[in-house]
Amino acid sequence: MAVTEAEEHATRREDRPTTRLLLAHRMKPARDRAVVRAFLRALGVAFTEAEIVAPVEAPIDVRFR
Repeated sequence: MAVTEAEEHATRREDRPTTRLLLAHRMKPARDRAVVRAFLRALGVAFTEAEIVAPVEAPIDVRFR
């Protein structure tokens, strides 16, 4: 089944709000924590959500344990 160009554009439009929300500045702490979670899982390190903190003050993006 071939996807028409109109259907493809409609799908892209539906995905935009989610992408914009994810990339919004206010979501930076959540993005940073997600990256650290993925990194720790790849290393096989056991952790809890409470151990991953994204403080608001600079220069630290994420603190672990």
